[in-house]
Amino acid sequence: MDIFSVINEFFASLPQWVCLLPPALFLVCAVPIVILRRRDFFRWTAALCLVFGGLLTCHTGESFLYLLLFFGVILLVYPLCLLPKRKRETRDERLYGRFREELEGPMPESKPVPPKVCCFEETGETAEARGMQLSHVIALLEKLKKEKLTPADRLEVEMLSRSVEGARTRPLTDRQTDDLNDSLSAILRLVAKYS
Repeated sequence: MDIFSVINEFFASLPQWVCLLPPALFLVCAVPIVILRRRDFFRWTAALCLVFGGLLTCHTGESFLYLLLFFGVILLVYPLCLLPKRKRETRDERLYGRFREELEGPMPESKPVPPKVCCFEETGETAEARGMQLSHVIALLEKLKKEKLTPADRLEVEMLSRSVEGARTRPLTDRQTDDLNDSLSAILRLVAKYS
């Protein structure tokens, strides 16, 4: 026996209503595919159902008419896949849309900044005018930096060096002078420790 005759006898033994399965299956599968606008899945599903329908009707004389009508159904449903997807608005776009007028409109003019007015004069004398020889202190700090200091003492020397450099040229208030004196006593303590 020829294999094709066996296949033809199998399809001939099926009832006539089986020919309606491929179009029904196609329409059931086409609904989610059309909703999701997946043209590639639509084409594959249509091709598979068309081939399956052709196999089911190959033993009848109306297979050409059946395939022609089924192909017409496919062509009627396919334009639904061509509709553009509705773009969902993201959270950022909704927020931008809410404030679009304010963002795209002209910027409000800013008020002119008033000129800076000092309410007090800086009073005080520099450390040199008060009789402090900071150049000698800076030389002591440079010598301390060359010594083998512990990490805590090295950090303290760096901080003291910055405070002394800052107080060298600016006028000092009484409070700043007291802080400078505390720094100088700490420098003396470190010099005594490492000499």
